[in-house]
Amino acid sequence: MIRRAEGLRTPRKSMAGGGSEARVPLTAEQKKEVDEAFGLFDYAKTGVLGLHEVKVLIRSLGFPVRRAEVPLIVHRANPDSDGEVDLPTFRLIMETRYAKLDPEEEIKKAFRLFDIEGTGKITVQNLRRVSKELGDNLGERELQAMIDEFDKNLDGSVSLDEFVYIMNEQRKIES
Repeated sequence: MIRRAEGLRTPRKSMAGGGSEARVPLTAEQKKEVDEAFGLFDYAKTGVLGLHEVKVLIRSLGFPVRRAEVPLIVHRANPDSDGEVDLPTFRLIMETRYAKLDPEEEIKKAFRLFDIEGTGKITVQNLRRVSKELGDNLGERELQAMIDEFDKNLDGSVSLDEFVYIMNEQRKIES
């Protein structure tokens, strides 16, 4: 989720594959994640996935999709598809999925991953919990330094506004 928020770029229209849907070029990190996920689902190593696997894969990457939508999504990405999807076509599909994301809403979702109590603030305790969940187990000094770096109003925590600012600055750096 956080990776999606960090990697958002400005959507653009694409005529690739005959479609006119907006799409967002994948960041290097997104491309790696999409490619690795595709490889895991291509267990027979044929280089293509069927419609069911495409549906499950899109969902596994965090995007809702209904079974009935998948054939149309595939056709828009590749009108010549016979119901099988190769990696380049799947990348196009994911570019359109990323383009539909609302950057501000994604940032708010990422904030809520830290602020599970709904206090409107990220504290050292929140960072400690996330650090442990990720297996990083950062020390108190490192966690406090993270808060101090982004705590613009010096209240000892990171508010939603401060978090949005941080994430938007990160997006500027990545673009």
